[in-house]
Amino acid sequence: MRKTWLLCLVALAVCSLGWSAPSLQATRVGARLPVLDGEVLSDTAWTAAPAASGFTLLGKPGVAATQATEAKVLFDERNLYVAFVCREAQMDKVVSGVTTADGPVYNDDSVEVFLAPTADRTVYYHFVVNALGVVLDELRQDGKYNTGARAAAKKGKDLWSVELAIPLASLGINETTTSTWAVNFCREERPTGELSC
Repeated sequence: MRKTWLLCLVALAVCSLGWSAPSLQATRVGARLPVLDGEVLSDTAWTAAPAASGFTLLGKPGVAATQATEAKVLFDERNLYVAFVCREAQMDKVVSGVTTADGPVYNDDSVEVFLAPTADRTVYYHFVVNALGVVLDELRQDGKYNTGARAAAKKGKDLWSVELAIPLASLGINETTTSTWAVNFCREERPTGELSC
């Protein structure tokens, strides 16, 4: 898979309201793979990757989230890597209680990735990672589906960050996969109760 994947940020399900979709170029991993330790800002593997930002509140088009979020995407022959940096003014109120894989991590402060890597947008993969790095992965809403995704999270003074590695084989990627994917990045921010995409 030597071609570059172009990820089009289009909102799936509830976020889709017919607006033109911004795009984000996924970056091929350079000489150094990202280290899955949650340290996005200090990991030079992420430096060249462009960021998706400007998250807005769900159900309130054009209203910016009060806590900024960035998402970045890298890939190599085996994995799709997604990183989030979640700014947070109230780190002492970040909720991170779920410690079991495939548990209800969406009840915690968490980030979400919806991926539809094929032209059939009815088949999508859903990944949720909380501020502890615990992963819930699903095929549509089938929580029994397991992609083998791995994640790590790190909490800082005024932010928390996540690194996620998703095996491409678990996404059904093959030679017929188009180079344009539908993807949506979201964040559950519990201290102020915001859901942004």
